[in-house]
Amino acid sequence: MPYRDDLLTLRNRGVDVEYVTTYPDFENACRDFFQGHVGHFTRFLMICGRAGTGKSYQFQETHGVNYYAGDASAIGIYEQAYLHRAEALCLDDIEDILGQRAVTGLFKTLAATGDKPRTVTWTKQNRVLAAKGIPDRFVFEGRICIICNEFPGVSKSSAAVYDRAEVITFDPPNPEVHRHVGTFWSEQHRDVYDFIGGLIQRVDALSIRLYEKAVEKKLRGRDWRQWLMARWERVESGDPLLAIAREILLDKQLKPGEPKESAWIKKTGMSRAAYYIHQRKAQRILGVERGRWATAAE
Repeated sequence: MPYRDDLLTLRNRGVDVEYVTTYPDFENACRDFFQGHVGHFTRFLMICGRAGTGKSYQFQETHGVNYYAGDASAIGIYEQAYLHRAEALCLDDIEDILGQRAVTGLFKTLAATGDKPRTVTWTKQNRVLAAKGIPDRFVFEGRICIICNEFPGVSKSSAAVYDRAEVITFDPPNPEVHRHVGTFWSEQHRDVYDFIGGLIQRVDALSIRLYEKAVEKKLRGRDWRQWLMARWERVESGDPLLAIAREILLDKQLKPGEPKESAWIKKTGMSRAAYYIHQRKAQRILGVERGRWATAAE
C-alpha cells in the first residue's frame, strides 16, 4: 500500500483515512462534494493518490466547481477562498506548501467544523489584496477540496487540518485503471488499448497518460509498441522484447510453430522473423539460467 507510513501516522493521530480502489467508489466520494444529497455536502475533502489516475479530471470538468492548480501560496489560497467564498473550490497540486504554518492556519479556519461562521482573516498588510479590493476579513461559506499526489510530511499542525477533512487515498490497481480507460477510449485507437491491456502485469503503476502518449507516438508514425515495452521491461540484456519471447517460449499451452508465432504478433505487432530472432536469444539465456540452476543444485 502506497503512503503506508503517512497513513499509519495519520491514523495514530486519530485521523480517519478511507482507502479507495475503484472508480465508482471514487466518483461517489467526489459527487458528495460537488453535488451532495438533499442539500448536504462534504464540506472539506482531501484526496491523495498517485499521478495519472484521473483524480483532477473529476473536478476540472464539473459545472459549479472552481478548479485551481499551479504555483499556490498562502495569499493565493486566501484570494481564491474569498473569490469563491460561497462556492465549491478545488485546489490541486499544493502538497509542497500544505505543511507551511500560514497555509495550515488558513485551512483550519476554512474547514472549521460546527455551525459558527468561518471568519477568515489576513492580518498582514498586503498591497496586492488591497488593489484587488479583497478585504482582510471575510466569512467563508463554501466547500474546499485538496488534491495531492502524495501526503506532505505529517506534523501535529497538518494532522489538525486532515482531521477536519474527509481524507481519501485513491489507489486503483492496474486492471481497474484499464477498465476505466475502456469506458471512454476511442475505437480508432483500440489497438493501443488492447496492447496495453495485454501487458499491464509488467507495469508497477499504470497511468492513463501512458495510453495518451502511446497514441501521440502512433500518430507521429513512431514505433509505439517498442516505446511502451522499453518503458516497462527490466531485462538484464537491455532488450525489452526478450521477456515476451521467453514468456511465449515457456508457455506449454502454446504449441510450437503457428500458435507461438501468433501470440508473438498479437503481443508485439512484429513479424514472425522477429519472433525467431528473439526466440534464439531467449533460448540462449534460458540455457545459461538452467546451467546456473543445475550448478546451484549440485
